[in-house]
Amino acid sequence: MKHILKSALLLLCGAAILTACDDDRDHNPTIELPTTFKLNAPAYSSAVMNLEKTGSFNLTWSQPDYGFPVSCEYTLELNTDETFEAAPVLSKVYSTPEAEIAGADLNTKLQVQEGWESEDDAPAEMTIYARVLAHAVGSSALSNTNEIASNTISFKVAPTYVNTSVAAPELWYLVGDFTGTGNWKNTDDAIGLGLVPMLPSDNETYDVITGQGVISYTGYFLASKGFKLIKEPGGWNDQWGSSDNALSPVKNDGGSSNFFVPSDGYYTITLNTATDELSIVAYAGDAPAVYTQMLISGDFNGWATDTQMTAVYTFSDTECHDWYFDLDATSGDTTAKFLIDSAWSVNWGDTAFPYGKGAQNGPNIPVAAGKYRVFFNDITGQYQFLPL
Repeated sequence: MKHILKSALLLLCGAAILTACDDDRDHNPTIELPTTFKLNAPAYSSAVMNLEKTGSFNLTWSQPDYGFPVSCEYTLELNTDETFEAAPVLSKVYSTPEAEIAGADLNTKLQVQEGWESEDDAPAEMTIYARVLAHAVGSSALSNTNEIASNTISFKVAPTYVNTSVAAPELWYLVGDFTGTGNWKNTDDAIGLGLVPMLPSDNETYDVITGQGVISYTGYFLASKGFKLIKEPGGWNDQWGSSDNALSPVKNDGGSSNFFVPSDGYYTITLNTATDELSIVAYAGDAPAVYTQMLISGDFNGWATDTQMTAVYTFSDTECHDWYFDLDATSGDTTAKFLIDSAWSVNWGDTAFPYGKGAQNGPNIPVAAGKYRVFFNDITGQYQFLPL
């Protein structure tokens, strides 16, 4: 009897195990390998979207059906080519089946890709094609599956040409008895002669449209020599002068008095061209070194150490801390540094272009191809490459 009961129990256990195995097989998912999935056509696809006035727009799509939940990485592609053989205008990766696109971003990318250079280049409307590429992530069973593509949808947009050029910092110039050659020379060809530019700073920001911001100048001033600030070389309509023949500033179109510092020495002039604030104060640093020459070197002259810069200040009783050099780099990009002698004992460099603040033993200045009048102030290290 005991043997009969034992056999019966073994049969029951075996049946239970087989049933459990069948249940596991019933619950194991069947892996599907989809060939596509759906990118939804948005409501605006039947209209023309004005990209200038569109803050953002959305696209959504379904998840590919692999037969069980799978995490996917999605790449949204927007293209002007229905075949997607051309480079995409926009390609961005998402972890969820939805995307928000800024109208201004798409507009800018279209302008760059199509090479529009004026309002006349941008078409009244154009067709954009969209698709999404998906591939499974985090699943060993699908690790070798290929990326799959959604269907393609299209919508029309009205792009706008946008001026993406950044304005150069607005400059003002010192002119007077003490500047340059000391003879109030104010003509459009007198920059570096009678006109001394105030320079932008590498730690300031400038309005991309107007170029307005903070510019400054530090140099040696004589109490007996008057000066003013003018905006346009050769013109007097926009000027800063004094209201009291001293350092009280007034901005007008002429008729102001000249500035005079109270005593010979070093002064810093700071002008915020955005807020029309001007200050002239005694220089806060130690008395700077006075150099008898300034050199410029770089790839443009084979790193020669005998290329002289021109002294800006040439009248008697003054000190020169400003120098200029006409650099011809029309044959291609080059580099530059400022130095006082062939031993490179004192030299200035920086990574910024077309203006910056050189530091002792700093890096080479990267100079874009072109022709420039280069200004350098050896007190502050400020420099600027002005196009000729």
